[in-house]
Amino acid sequence: MKKRGKYKKPQFRTKRMYIALEDMDLEWETEDVKIVIEMWDEGSSFSFITAFMDRDPHEVLALLFELREKQMIRDRSAGIFTSQPLEITKSHQNRINCSFINTESETYTVMIKENLVFNEYQALMFDEMWKNGATLAEISKKIKRKKLKDILLLMLDRSFNEKIGDLPIGMDGRFLSDGDFMGTCLKSI
Repeated sequence: MKKRGKYKKPQFRTKRMYIALEDMDLEWETEDVKIVIEMWDEGSSFSFITAFMDRDPHEVLALLFELREKQMIRDRSAGIFTSQPLEITKSHQNRINCSFINTESETYTVMIKENLVFNEYQALMFDEMWKNGATLAEISKKIKRKKLKDILLLMLDRSFNEKIGDLPIGMDGRFLSDGDFMGTCLKSI
């Protein structure tokens, strides 16, 4: 390395970067987001919402993760399957309304504030560990990402791009590994 005073200029730049969710359409019409929230609260299944909205299931899943994190949708007893309608409470309705009040935009972009940049090693290590049955917590530790949500989003991306098999949803609609991440993923998403 060349020395420049007390600073050293690196000879090599970091490895090639991989941007998760880059190929997904993460922009939603604000009115469509409201419809998804309403359908979720009415007990519609994930597959019905996906078909009705005519969107890729991965895009709907990304939206639902974001809405769950912002507490705009609530857990349901049957998870992604058809569920009993949720009681419409004033506090829940206010939370939804407040989320859209300051939005002049007609579009809602999912995961805009997330760190979706991984290096190539991290993406390939994820694929390898996933295929070997590692949990998301184990993968997170190995590729040095502190937020489990980052790994969840990488998992969604790698599934969307067909780098890994299907998402780990069991017959009961719950994720098969990692216990309670994202509230057992919306109690199953």
